Amino acid sequence: NWVVQNSGTVNSFSCLAYANGIYVIVGTNTVIRSSDGTNWAPAVSGMTGATAVAGGPAGVVAIPGPSAAGDLVYFSTDGQVWNSQPLTVPGTGFGGNRSQNQIVTYANGYYLVGSWLFVTSESANACIFSSADGINWSTNLVGNVFTGSSGFSYNFFMTAGSSIIAAGYVDQPFL
Repeated sequence: NWVVQNSGTVNSFSCLAYANGIYVIVGTNTVIRSSDGTNWAPAVSGMTGATAVAGGPAGVVAIPGPSAAGDLVYFSTDGQVWNSQPLTVPGTGFGGNRSQNQIVTYANGYYLVGSWLFVTSESANACIFSSADGINWSTNLVGNVFTGSSGFSYNFFMTAGSSIIAAGYVDQPFL
């Protein structure tokens, strides 16, 4: 049976994750946590909102999504206190742009973040970052993608067994 719970906020939610006995919900200007899914409290420091979050055995990783701080990744062991660090896609950003972390998941022992950086007005460097602990990150430059005027977007990760697929859109859907 489903029961409506009061979250204590009027802000919208984007994503929910579970790790180490804690539920974490992120959204616009929102980071809340609960140990039971019933009683919710705001995070106390380090992050004010995010678009995506993923839980794993080390804790929770969150990303702000495409924004001025879009190159940051946040990590918390308890969903309450958050620390951030930049993840930088190789290359020089076109027009001063920073890389944008857009999707996150936990699969096969790793936190994964899909990120991109416009390096010209019509191309982006696509990258997947990975971390076993949410703190130390490795870079996998997928390659430079011609975007034309349509832009670049990661939409989701999908896992099946030991396979992981990142999907998105550049003029047409890609895997």
